[in-house]
Amino acid sequence: MKKTPALKIEYGNRVVLNVPQLEFEEGKVYALIGANGSGKTTFGKNCGFSYQPQKPYAFRMTVLKNILLGSKDESDDAISKAKSLLKELKLEAFETARADKLSGGETAKMALARSIMAGQDAIVLDEPTNSMDMDGSILAENLIRRYADEGHVVVLITHSIRQAERISDKILFLKDGCLNDDPSAIKEFLDYYA
Repeated sequence: MKKTPALKIEYGNRVVLNVPQLEFEEGKVYALIGANGSGKTTFGKNCGFSYQPQKPYAFRMTVLKNILLGSKDESDDAISKAKSLLKELKLEAFETARADKLSGGETAKMALARSIMAGQDAIVLDEPTNSMDMDGSILAENLIRRYADEGHVVVLITHSIRQAERISDKILFLKDGCLNDDPSAIKEFLDYYA
């Protein structure tokens, strides 16, 4: 089990996040859903897990070197793993391209590969497929699911209800900065945005 601290975060007099300590089981994907401003990103940045932001950064080097930054290792094994991720995400043609010249969807796939290369036990992915097309999203979802199946915790922040239902083991619903585990409230939210 991976635990987060209890989080109470205020901006001025406004409480933007107030959640208890949470436990996450290894090998599971947790989808964190909620309306804009509900506290999803604030949770992701402060829960103590590795965090991939919504707008990932591409360093001015090759795509392969960007991915290798995740492992901080350039051994033959690391290079082989990075190339395997490039192939899995259909980015192999960009291996030697400058990463800061990629499209938004390509950058998002590269950033996901970099996060996976880091091999963290628990990771928060904030809207990782937001700028990808459908094919890219499916490739990314398959990679995320496999990463969890290898024994990692993945918290997926998403606005895509279908994505949450496709790949998560459990859906967490944030409303006004608080977790709402009332099944009827979750169903109402899912039905509204489906």
